[in-house]
Amino acid sequence: MSSRTLSNHDAAATITIIASHLSSREQARLDYVSRFLDNHPLKPENLSLDIRNVKQAEGVQIGYGKGHSNAANFDFFVPQQEVFFQADAPIAGLQIYSYKHVTENYYSVQRKTQINQELLIKNVFQFDLFETIFFHISRFEEHYPGERRTDRWDMLCAEEHLLVHHKLHQIPVVDQLVEVFFRVLGYPPNALSRQLIWTHDVDALRLFPNGLKTLRGFIRRILRREFSAFYRMFTRWLGQVINYSVDPYDTFEQLLDAAEDSPKCMFLMSGGALPLEGYYDIDSREALNLIHLAASRGYTIGLHPSYLTWKREDLMRKEKDRLSELTDTAIRTSRQHYLHFAFPDTLTVLEACGITHDFSLGYQDRIGFRCGTAYTYALYSFPDERESMVVETPLIIMDKALRDEAKRTRVSMTTLLNNFLDRQQTGQLCINVHNSSFDDIDWNSSEMRSILEQLHSWKESIC
Repeated sequence: MSSRTLSNHDAAATITIIASHLSSREQARLDYVSRFLDNHPLKPENLSLDIRNVKQAEGVQIGYGKGHSNAANFDFFVPQQEVFFQADAPIAGLQIYSYKHVTENYYSVQRKTQINQELLIKNVFQFDLFETIFFHISRFEEHYPGERRTDRWDMLCAEEHLLVHHKLHQIPVVDQLVEVFFRVLGYPPNALSRQLIWTHDVDALRLFPNGLKTLRGFIRRILRREFSAFYRMFTRWLGQVINYSVDPYDTFEQLLDAAEDSPKCMFLMSGGALPLEGYYDIDSREALNLIHLAASRGYTIGLHPSYLTWKREDLMRKEKDRLSELTDTAIRTSRQHYLHFAFPDTLTVLEACGITHDFSLGYQDRIGFRCGTAYTYALYSFPDERESMVVETPLIIMDKALRDEAKRTRVSMTTLLNNFLDRQQTGQLCINVHNSSFDDIDWNSSEMRSILEQLHSWKESIC
């Protein structure tokens, strides 16, 4: 099909998905995907999507149903898989298959065996794009993990994620599907510039917050037989005691970049009852000074809810209210400590507490696209079969995840990041850099600074 063009005067251009005989659950989930497509940054301006149960007189008509027998009645046809739009339980035997269009590969999630390897034959897509998109953005596999392994945080192991299992987690597979969907229909997708969203989780203000926690840190190094790290830590502590050096975690003046014009957010803890929490008091002078510094440099202040809040509305509300009171602002954004997110529990807690923007959905131990997309979108509430009131900005690159993956694959962090960025031609990347990642006890501060330079260079370079 020849490429269509849209102008400011062509405001009525519509793509209509014709779907009939759907159950209420199927309809709700298809509506959700349609809204996702309609709100996606790649969607051309002045173009809208609609879902009807009968064919319309104008616009591109996409049939959606069982089999291909009536595909000739529509401009395009998407075969209904009847899996993820119907299921409310784990699905066994899922596979990812590759389909080619022109020179690029696109990836389905299917239970059936692949028959053809072309994305489009005549006017028929060869797999259910809508269900595949739903699988990824709704986090279906995390809602219904079945008997698959969980990690020490009681979340689905990253290795059990379908994208990770197929080594596709560094590809924004959903965004690729959105791009080819509009392109095949004859509407060139929007040309997007590169954008970084800078975020910082403040787990601790200081490496040496007080005598007890400092002593625990020394003992932990000895018990782990980390003698070199113990020596470096002792040297830094001694230097601070005699006013020779500042605390290794006090990096905020350099980290919070006032000149950076990208969206940016800092997440602060205002609670926490576990041993690896409670490293600072949110109403201390030091924390209040940090809040003032961040606000003066254009940062949104968000909540970094403590570990146990993932299923505790009372704790989440208490921590949110405390931070709201101290900042004198309505706290609407958050990222879970340790990215500790349970489906659907955490989403329910966030909605109940008035959090409307979450930044938690990234990998703890590797970089990549956990949700298959780099862009902000609304999550899905499975208990209510509706679009959630919480929007998600997926976390793509976290410093600790980058370090873990570099250690596991035995390459440097800079090499790993460079290889990743080379594959990302355009789009949005949400970054999480901790203030604690520039000490030379557990980190290589020079390499971390090089990583920040790499990210800035990627954003500024022309594709």
